Amino acid sequence: HFFDAPMYFKGSSKPKKSWKDFGDIDDLRALQVSSNVYMWHIALRLGGNYYSPNMSINLKEDTYDVMRRYFNMFGLGVKTGIDLPNESAGLVESQRTSGKLLDFAIGQADTYTTMQLAQYVSTIATNGKRFAPTLLKEVYLPSNDDISGKQLIKGFTPKLLNVVELEERYFNQVKKGFVAALQESGGTGYSVFYQAKDSYNPAGKTGTAQEYARDEEGKYIRDANGDLIIDGNRYRYGRAELYVDIPGEASERSVKKRMLVTKAWMYIEQDSVDGRLTKCKLLGKNLKHAPSS
Repeated sequence: HFFDAPMYFKGSSKPKKSWKDFGDIDDLRALQVSSNVYMWHIALRLGGNYYSPNMSINLKEDTYDVMRRYFNMFGLGVKTGIDLPNESAGLVESQRTSGKLLDFAIGQADTYTTMQLAQYVSTIATNGKRFAPTLLKEVYLPSNDDISGKQLIKGFTPKLLNVVELEERYFNQVKKGFVAALQESGGTGYSVFYQAKDSYNPAGKTGTAQEYARDEEGKYIRDANGDLIIDGNRYRYGRAELYVDIPGEASERSVKKRMLVTKAWMYIEQDSVDGRLTKCKLLGKNLKHAPSS
């Protein structure tokens, strides 16, 4: 158990926190609600630290190596072995600072491909067996016969790359957390998957892809402190409403603050009479540092 509340470290006035304060939390709850704080406590322990407010982080030299070695066992940060050319192993963060370690512990810093994400969750599903994904199952001689009458030239069996040597009870615990994330109220994926549990038994882990925000010229956007702004950060976007009075013309009638953003959710409402687009909303979350166009 850890206590999920904002964490403060020496050298930074900004707290590190989860998207919500969850209080006392165990491993299952941490997976269900996607607790950053829980994973930061784990990373600190691996690095030989116990959290206290405003502490300095002094990591063991091999902390990054230990964490990456375990990530690699599940297919993160290494090639999956798929039967396609030019596969990427993702991007590895070169900095090995304490701050980057905390980022790494919640799935940031290093960048993974969608195939790597699929392989890691499949490795959990198979209790630690990491198989190379394949697009080709069997090869037959061409003929007009159905599959039962075709001559098999070559068949493929799953290629086992490695086995994660952990007791089955640990995999079962992770699976319980994955089920809670999608099937139990309060889970980060519950709103999307709660109805699916009547048809099948969904389990998974939600996550967010983050990139530093750029302006129109492709340059990184920084805040007042000179820090790079994460694209999608709640402190970046504001709210505006764009109305279409005449087809092809748009006018800003109601803009609470200046904001035309490069990325935001778009909602379109159509006129109930003729179906003409009458209103388009760009919804963000706050206005700080919104780009000029």
